[in-house]
Amino acid sequence: IIHMDLNDCNMLVNAVGKDKKVIAIFDFGDCKRSCTVFDIAICIAYFMLGQSREDGLRSMNQILKSYHKVYPLTDDELDIVWVAICSRILVSVITSAAKIAANPENEKYLLVHARPGRKFLEQYSDIDPMKMSKRIKQMLYDSRL
Repeated sequence: IIHMDLNDCNMLVNAVGKDKKVIAIFDFGDCKRSCTVFDIAICIAYFMLGQSREDGLRSMNQILKSYHKVYPLTDDELDIVWVAICSRILVSVITSAAKIAANPENEKYLLVHARPGRKFLEQYSDIDPMKMSKRIKQMLYDSRL
């Protein structure tokens, strides 16, 4: 079972002092039985939103390194994590457009992730998924040394 919506709006974080950490996760309405790689991809996708390309990739690397230390991803999972990250943003942008059309009174809330999602898709559209997979593996395997 995975959460399917790990994002900044669904986490409570202790931001006091040096021990900054997630202390609670909520909104379990999207939970499903699925591949665990999708949970980390969804989390990464949302934490990359609204950042410069360089900062977004740095965030991705930090989250992947931390996750991989506790729950190592397989080579197959590392091969798809970038596509899963981009797919989540694409789905978010598309579904928000449909939801806004059906419920225009909720537009402000529905655009929280959709507006930066469009920029994300433009920002990373030139990245070859196979090259990114190799880059991710190199980053993770080099960090184990």
